[in-house]
Amino acid sequence: MPRTIKYDEVLTVFEGRLRLHANGEVHELGPRDSIWLPNGTELVYEADDALIHFAIHPSNWHETG
Repeated sequence: MPRTIKYDEVLTVFEGRLRLHANGEVHELGPRDSIWLPNGTELVYEADDALIHFAIHPSNWHETG
């Protein structure tokens, strides 16, 4: 199910594979790949088995709207 993020996000894949649908584009990510997703990106994550890390900015996005 698509969702629109309300913050900037940097996502890094550590293990496995991740297919990311972002604003109509498909990104295939594997180990050590990173992607920056700006505020307002509509996305869907797809993975069978992946270990990922993501960082968001601002960290208090839920308080700032």
